[in-house]
Amino acid sequence: MKESLKRKRENLNQQAHDLRDNVARENGIENPEDFTPVAVPANIRCIRHLPEKRQRSFSDGLKQLIGQVVAERSSSASLTDYSKTQTDCDTQTPEMELRSILGNACAVCRGVCCINGGEHAYIKADTLLCYMQQHPGLQQQQVLDEYLSFLPKKVYKNSCVYHAELGCALPFNMRSESCSSFVCEGLAEIKEQAVNTKTTRFFIAAMEGKKVLRSAFIEANQIRGHRIYF
Repeated sequence: MKESLKRKRENLNQQAHDLRDNVARENGIENPEDFTPVAVPANIRCIRHLPEKRQRSFSDGLKQLIGQVVAERSSSASLTDYSKTQTDCDTQTPEMELRSILGNACAVCRGVCCINGGEHAYIKADTLLCYMQQHPGLQQQQVLDEYLSFLPKKVYKNSCVYHAELGCALPFNMRSESCSSFVCEGLAEIKEQAVNTKTTRFFIAAMEGKKVLRSAFIEANQIRGHRIYF
């Protein structure tokens, strides 16, 4: 099974490699061989208005979760867990340039990993514990209001309530650890290359199956030659 998945990844990356030089010529990008080709998934869902029913469902669930967190903080055991959660939250913050590279790759994908966020947005107790320790003066209702204030008017259909056209509408420090640390196979390859070879240049091909839907050249915090295929 591992060998089969490895071959599949190699084939997808080879498609990205074969496409890279042609796209570079069309966009006047020199030295395309300096851009490491990487295949990522492609979100194909449409943008729609966020229904009020989904907003209420998210609000009700989050309100209940905040109440549980506030109640648990009154016990000494929960405070110990709280401190540990905050330490973990701090140490998991990625280096800024790498975060920018990964974020730009996600922009080409448009967030396949966000789809299962639904009306919970992957937010858990430890997510709120991190945020509440960062903002100790906020009351329970204020925490809820802060999260609700970032709900976008339009989101991808049947995806996370924060999954907007330009990416996650929720600030980085308010997202769950799952959202902050998750990497798909494509992002894992980018991260490995960036860390081991110090490269900041990648050619990203967002694919559904074997079909390329979008592509772009990424150089540190810049995206160039973005192209959509129909």
